[in-house]
Amino acid sequence: MKLWNRDFTLMFFSNYLVGTSFVSIQAILPLYVNEIGGNNSIAGTMILSMTLIMMFSRPILGSILDRVGRKPILYIGSIAYVVNTLAYFAAVNVEILFALRLMQGVTSALYTSAAATLIADVVPKDRMVEGLGYYGISGTLCFVTGPILGKSLYENYGFNSLLILAGAIVIIGCLLVAFMTRADKSIKSAAKPIEKDERRGILKLIEFSVIIPSLISCFIFMGNSSINNFMTAAGLSRGIESISVFFVFNGIALIAARVATSFLTGNVGENRTAIGGILIFFAGIVIVAFAKSTLAIVLSGLLCGFGNGISSPILNSFIFRISPENRKGAANATYSLFNDIGNGVGGAAHGVVSQNFGYTAMFLSASAMLLVAFSIYILIFIPKLRRYEKSQSSSDSL
Repeated sequence: MKLWNRDFTLMFFSNYLVGTSFVSIQAILPLYVNEIGGNNSIAGTMILSMTLIMMFSRPILGSILDRVGRKPILYIGSIAYVVNTLAYFAAVNVEILFALRLMQGVTSALYTSAAATLIADVVPKDRMVEGLGYYGISGTLCFVTGPILGKSLYENYGFNSLLILAGAIVIIGCLLVAFMTRADKSIKSAAKPIEKDERRGILKLIEFSVIIPSLISCFIFMGNSSINNFMTAAGLSRGIESISVFFVFNGIALIAARVATSFLTGNVGENRTAIGGILIFFAGIVIVAFAKSTLAIVLSGLLCGFGNGISSPILNSFIFRISPENRKGAANATYSLFNDIGNGVGGAAHGVVSQNFGYTAMFLSASAMLLVAFSIYILIFIPKLRRYEKSQSSSDSL
């Protein structure tokens, strides 16, 4: 099966368009919150609250994805995403905006959980790292175009003009999923019988075999949330009018990293590549903390993009590799849950730190999260992965 098949291509562009709509609003959220009477702390609380909703939703959705299939959840999530985005026209005060961000937690969990699990179904197993890397480019591109569109439209035409474009984009993105042709995959619909999962309660909702790589990704997301949520506001506060170039070069580096990941893992190894990526990302955020010129912004964008771009798809591929066949949905939900925790806790913490201590302190605290991720990878995950690979080799030899 080829990598760039019909369904992979449709999901690539759907994810890009839906993500662009989401990020364009998220990028200017602190600015809009301040405009309607709030502050950075409130913006951070909104991020955390939305993430909490996603956190509670994902484990339940993971179990449902394994039982009933990916497509029904993807269709429901797509419709809900469109409705939620258009509802932002009513966000004329902090209270309404807060409520809509809570709704966004549910709609985002529906769409992203189904999409991420479905993409693992359509990617050839022997090209998983490469496939997830290329699919990740769709998410990368939305973090390039989203902030630029959001900032430009918001500053020049206002919030409602941004919503018109965001609404149109998300409608097109969600319509694409209707043209997918691949048969759905679930315990019920599988051509070959898949062992039924007999676990109950939290044991059914969480896939514990992927906790460690999920935790590493969680801390990476904590660091990255400082960029996703506060980079635009930080740049404007420092008088850097060209702050948008960060997202441009960040995106270029991310795309280059995704393309290079397959080559790097084949020649250097997955672990060394992922560890190197985490350290490069760390260096990029440290530069952001003190950046006051366009050159520094460009350099930090390149480092953050390349570091994040080579580490994320490797961690993501481990999730599907080490989890049981009948628990892929739960495994992806667990991984996404930890990413949500990282983004939400990071966003809230960064909002408080930036409000009370400034953006330099915020970015430095964010960079520390990358060092935590590095430490967990070296001290805990590599030994665990070696034990897993050894056990698999023993099983295959029997």
